[in-house]
Amino acid sequence: MTIIVKTIQTERLMLRQWREEDFEASAQFWADAGNMAFVGGPIPREDAWRRMLYFIGHWQLRGFGFFVVVDSATGEMAGYCGAQRPMDKLEPELGWGVFPGFQGRGYATEAMHAVLGFAFSQLGWTTAISLIADDNLASRAVARKLGGSVERYTDIDGRCYGVYRHVIPRHNDSW
Repeated sequence: MTIIVKTIQTERLMLRQWREEDFEASAQFWADAGNMAFVGGPIPREDAWRRMLYFIGHWQLRGFGFFVVVDSATGEMAGYCGAQRPMDKLEPELGWGVFPGFQGRGYATEAMHAVLGFAFSQLGWTTAISLIADDNLASRAVARKLGGSVERYTDIDGRCYGVYRHVIPRHNDSW
């Protein structure tokens, strides 16, 4: 079953599908060493194009994926967020990235709360994980605000990552 969601609206954000005009802002974000410090480092422009195509293709193959996060007040791209299940993973993985200038406003938490609601209510998931570098304090805080807790630690390319487990809340009327 393929589910294609065009948009999700939150109080301050719109989560929507990718468009070609999203490439420049994404490529700049992914090319910056500071932005990419916790996720393998910066990537060149050609790889940024492939990453965006991967995000688009994931929706087509799996019926879910990463959204573009848009600040509803300004219409500006504020980042991306969503879920994926790459071919080498046995369970869904959540992820997010917030562009400079939009960080520290709670956008990642707000956007990912909407993604979890979509995953639990529309896709029927009961659990998902986030892999977060141990020294990525901001993303660890987001995972905890979403109800995630560290299940274990794993080494990926010589760096320690916490595996944060997200489960469907027992008493949550919004899902």
